[in-house]
Amino acid sequence: MPHSSTSPFPHRIGRRPELPRVAWQPDQWIRITTVLDLAGATDRIADVGGRGRQMQALTRVPVVTVNVEEPADVLTSRGEPLPFPDRAFGVVTSCDVLEHLPSEERHAHLAELVRVARDRLVLCFPHGSPAAMQAERRMRDTIKRDYGVSLDFLDEHVELGLPDTEQVAAQLRALDPGGHVEVRWSRGRAMWDEVLVDAMRARHGKDPRALARTAHMWFAKRHRPELFDEPGPDAHRAFVVLSRDGGPGHPPRSGGPGSAFRPR
Repeated sequence: MPHSSTSPFPHRIGRRPELPRVAWQPDQWIRITTVLDLAGATDRIADVGGRGRQMQALTRVPVVTVNVEEPADVLTSRGEPLPFPDRAFGVVTSCDVLEHLPSEERHAHLAELVRVARDRLVLCFPHGSPAAMQAERRMRDTIKRDYGVSLDFLDEHVELGLPDTEQVAAQLRALDPGGHVEVRWSRGRAMWDEVLVDAMRARHGKDPRALARTAHMWFAKRHRPELFDEPGPDAHRAFVVLSRDGGPGHPPRSGGPGSAFRPR
């Protein structure tokens, strides 16, 4: 049933200062810039999940951050419909959210994203393959055993399971039969897993070599990755795009006029 509202912003909106880009994890920077590349040209973006404040630092397009907790421009409640009319935003993005929802809640989340997106929806999440799940368990157990540290996001990945990329794409096609769904993958899972383990070695193991490697990755690996039509054995993240313009092909990834990635 269509959602109605007298205002597209019925909840409290409060702008927060942006974090310096140097404080972002390099993999996080890569994800956000890639999502903005795939967003294409648009008039307004809604990011559902908490990355919008960072996106705003990388685009001139207005970005509204929707989240269940601060930082957010619009606070909402988990499991509730998004407080916006149908097709309220040119582009809707959701980055690193699906893997933190129980599998039975993911379809409802996707349905709301599709409902409020006018032209395009861009998703980013870890590619859920058997090899990826084994790597997540191994990394969680290694960090906990060697350093006595539990990372909430790793625990949730293992407990909830990473999203099945093809299932997500199929659900989007069912939610919008007239739309065009494409899936691309980045690779390098093993490398980024090692980056995380190195960060733990540097911080908790006081390993100077790990610290040097971590610093190098932190400052040297801020580039947008090549995306592939097939996941490959080392698939890292899935980028799923639902377009309603009817045409095949991804939006440009050049950072030029066809991309929302335009540093201010």
